[in-house]
Amino acid sequence: MDLHHPLFQSLALPLVVAFMVTGMLRGALGPVQGRRWAGAGAALAIVGTAVWILGWRTPPGTLTERLPWVYAVVALAGLGLEALHAGRRSEWLTASMLWALALASLATQALPLMIGLWALGTAVIRPCCGNTRPAPMRPRSSSWPAWAWPRSRWHPARRCSSS
Repeated sequence: MDLHHPLFQSLALPLVVAFMVTGMLRGALGPVQGRRWAGAGAALAIVGTAVWILGWRTPPGTLTERLPWVYAVVALAGLGLEALHAGRRSEWLTASMLWALALASLATQALPLMIGLWALGTAVIRPCCGNTRPAPMRPRSSSWPAWAWPRSRWHPARRCSSS
């Protein structure tokens, strides 16, 4: 197996590293905390493979040399937000600020275009950081019409029957 083949470096390596780190985190931290921190495996895989492929240059000069730095900053911000049990609003504000920082550091276009890209990115990020809880369901009563009941065998008149 050629570890320096582009297909391996861009597809297989991040996947394998993400699975390994996620499994190690879940095993080391237990079922509750492991599930909470398992997403860090993906962040570590992205940063690790970017460093493997692109290298870690200080100070970064070109656009590709800046990408591992951007990935590392975003991964640290995500880990910090998770450690602080941040709410959805603070996650959105942090993502918006990091998006502005990434655009500013990687900017090669005119300022009005960058502002438009920032506004578009912030609008796209907003639903992702919204309320993920499902809306409470309205309880069904026996006075509802028959078409409103789900198509299953369960019926409130049969809930206590024993057969």
